[in-house]
Amino acid sequence: MAVKGKRLGIGAGAFSGAGLLAALALGALTAAAILALATAVEDWLAALIVAAVYLLAAGGLALFGRTKVKAATPPLPERATASVRQDVVKAKEKAKEGRG
Repeated sequence: MAVKGKRLGIGAGAFSGAGLLAALALGALTAAAILALATAVEDWLAALIVAAVYLLAAGGLALFGRTKVKAATPPLPERATASVRQDVVKAKEKAKEGRG
């Protein structure tokens, strides 16, 4: 168990390192995009355009995420709910038979 825990820790550390390097690469790519765009427009406008593209992408991802979260909530046990409904129907039927 201790060996698995150690491996898990090393794996999590590697994922953290990969995430950090990806964030640094995104910063470098952002700078490259701004510099490339700055050859056609003013520097401030190039930075604004890149930021607007990022905001549009973030908005799209947020809407997508919101849709998925709404579809998954509330997390009801669907099979248990269906089983309880069936039990209620059967109990009502038994009650009607007992009265009749």
